[in-house]
Amino acid sequence: MSKSIHIVGIGGAGMSGLARLAHESSWIVTGSDDVDGTVIDELRGLGIAVSVGPSPDEWLMADVVTASPAVAATHLDVVRASARGNLVVRGQALDAVSQSWHLVSIAGTHGKTTATSMAAFVARSDGRDASWLVGAPIPGLGANAHGGDNPLVMETDESFGTFTYLSPRDLILLNVDADHLDHYGSEAALHVAFADLVARTPGIVVVVQCNSTAGILASARRRVVSVGRGDDDYLIHHEHFSGTSSSFQVSGARGELNIALQVPGRHNVDNAAAVAVWALESGYTPEHIATGLAQFRGAPRRFTVVGTRGRTQLIDDYAHLPREVSATIAAARAGGFARIGVIFQPHRVTRTRLLAPTFAGAFTGVEKLIVTDVYRSGEPAEAGVDGSLIVNAVRGDVPDVSYVPALNEARVLAEEWFDDLDAIIVMGAGDVAEIAAQWSVA
Repeated sequence: MSKSIHIVGIGGAGMSGLARLAHESSWIVTGSDDVDGTVIDELRGLGIAVSVGPSPDEWLMADVVTASPAVAATHLDVVRASARGNLVVRGQALDAVSQSWHLVSIAGTHGKTTATSMAAFVARSDGRDASWLVGAPIPGLGANAHGGDNPLVMETDESFGTFTYLSPRDLILLNVDADHLDHYGSEAALHVAFADLVARTPGIVVVVQCNSTAGILASARRRVVSVGRGDDDYLIHHEHFSGTSSSFQVSGARGELNIALQVPGRHNVDNAAAVAVWALESGYTPEHIATGLAQFRGAPRRFTVVGTRGRTQLIDDYAHLPREVSATIAAARAGGFARIGVIFQPHRVTRTRLLAPTFAGAFTGVEKLIVTDVYRSGEPAEAGVDGSLIVNAVRGDVPDVSYVPALNEARVLAEEWFDDLDAIIVMGAGDVAEIAAQWSVA
């Protein structure tokens, strides 16, 4: 008999993917959301019943009821499900739905969407109908989730403790940096959560750089396979970068790979190398791995060129943590962009308060920087926590930096840079992407 799941806030990126995965693995799926939209229409087109507004009582009697972390605890559906006693958090729902697959988790503070997308191409490169769950649609593959054959490659999120409920078969651990400290309470507690994820993984565990935080945490718990540029099991070498592509070699115990990517940047080489090593250790042929990675065309809002004004390339990017910012800027400079401008939108109030000083040095290499106000992502405002905290942290790193709270004013100011700079990067995880969208159609 089929199991059933009801999802409150089903239109969100993560929850819609869970809905697709459950539906395609024969669960009976229903959902609710406060607003209608394209994603809801797509889910209905699959045969998933979705209500806009309160859910029918019978839907809340599903085997599993879960809600998006963005849905308030006071939401009527959440209150009703809580009273029934069958409400679980998203991580528990993911665990329930993924039980029937060989689960390959891709974890880390950043790079998960990109690496999971790469892994999906590789997992399907030998002709199998492999499955995936990722935070956004994958160009060249389609929706943010697909439930087919083994393996299931899953973007495994540390926010809200989601990954603490999962027990993957294999694990690719990209990195561990300070983030989500509002949930974990301390960086030490975050490290313990990642280390526990490693300990729960019985199969292959691949880490990027044995001497990184991720590598040290993982190897303290069990044997891992590392890939990097130092004393690692697999070595990355012969790297070459251009404006929109990169190439490299990986060599180790199971052979040598020549890999060409349609995306730039050392961080993307790290992501691809980790996926390649997992695939080699899993028995995929070098030819299939290289073919799969060559088919990856980039994840949404990851160094996406949206237009050109004169000689200025306009680029949209999701980077919102210091190391992500540094990686994106490094990719731009390695691609030949010498004079770079950035519009940066800090993401979440708690993250900005806790991490603002760590942005020192992140924007080195940028000539002009505009920092907007914080995208709160549902969090309440806090006195004194705004974009000026980032400006104060980076003032000595960037020749021209200013705090311009409103997005529209930031856009107008940045347009004065058209045809003067080599590239302008719109950067952040919030609605700053609207600026790039306006430029893409102008």
